[in-house]
Amino acid sequence: MLSVRTEDLLTAGELANRLKVQPSTVLNWARRGVIPKKRLSHKVHRFSLRDVVNALEQRNGRGDGK
Repeated sequence: MLSVRTEDLLTAGELANRLKVQPSTVLNWARRGVIPKKRLSHKVHRFSLRDVVNALEQRNGRGDGK
């Protein structure tokens, strides 16, 4: 199984900055299952930029990863 290091994971705010959206958008996408999240505890979630970009590309019909 692939191990994910903590430094590879982003907060909602960090991810929002990278995607040029608001943090509330990231949280809404995660709640609706549009993007994957990693649960670190009951209240703490983090996001893998690679996994999120892949999910968004697939959702937009660009599942080729380019």
